[in-house]
Amino acid sequence: MIWFGWDDLDRDIWKTRRDNVFKTLLSNPKAKFVIRALQFGSEPLFDSALDPELLAQQVRAAKDTLASLEIPVTVSDMAYGFQKHGGAPDVLAAIDVIDAHILPFFASDASTGECFKD
Repeated sequence: MIWFGWDDLDRDIWKTRRDNVFKTLLSNPKAKFVIRALQFGSEPLFDSALDPELLAQQVRAAKDTLASLEIPVTVSDMAYGFQKHGGAPDVLAAIDVIDAHILPFFASDASTGECFKD
């Protein structure tokens, strides 16, 4: 897996990281043999870092960019990240594999989202 994300200090730094990852993968002749998947971010839905439509668009663009390498693209998120965005059907339709966090470390009830309600 290759992961890249962002932080609150620079909400656009992920674009530079994304481009650097793509450049590295596309220039490495062994990438298609050793990389099993590319994950977008660290809980982008849960953190509302990108709205689901934009995230789905980015996933599709990554798939197009990496098409010659046949590397699956997904997002790294929790079930609640999808739930809080109505299931995020655009994202689910765009990703190649589901990669949900099943063991959230910060709250025992994170799978239901109860600890995050206002």
